[in-house]
Amino acid sequence: LLRLGALLGTAETCHASSLRDIIAALDDELGGTMALGLQRPAVDGTYEALRRSAGEAKRRCDELSRDVRRAADENQELGSTLRKLQGTNTRLLDEVQRQTAELGFLTQQRLQDIDNLAKAEAAFEREQAQWAEEATEGFEIEAARCEEAWGELQRGRD
Repeated sequence: LLRLGALLGTAETCHASSLRDIIAALDDELGGTMALGLQRPAVDGTYEALRRSAGEAKRRCDELSRDVRRAADENQELGSTLRKLQGTNTRLLDEVQRQTAELGFLTQQRLQDIDNLAKAEAAFEREQAQWAEEATEGFEIEAARCEEAWGELQRGRD
């Protein structure tokens, strides 16, 4: 085609005979596929190959399009599932935080109860010791009074 353009751009193109010469030279360069009678080359095989190639390309495009739609649908479903999981995760995190706070409160309450129990046991032991001391004192006083009354009784008989 560059050769044709070069030949057509010269002064020789003014004559019809020289145009035939140009076409013949071009035909020789193309391997004899064109005749001087300007016959059309056979393109049926080329057309059929192009048609098959276009059909195959369309089939591949359709498959890729289906794959892309399927991937988009799956991506949308995964996105929805991810949002649900994030919501569930947030609720679980809130529940764990609430239970952690409650556990901290119950632990503090348990420690306070242990401290109160220790204080109550110590107070009870002090009270018990005081009761024993008071009982011993009362017993000794009563024993001394009984002895004195016995002694008076004995002296009153004598």
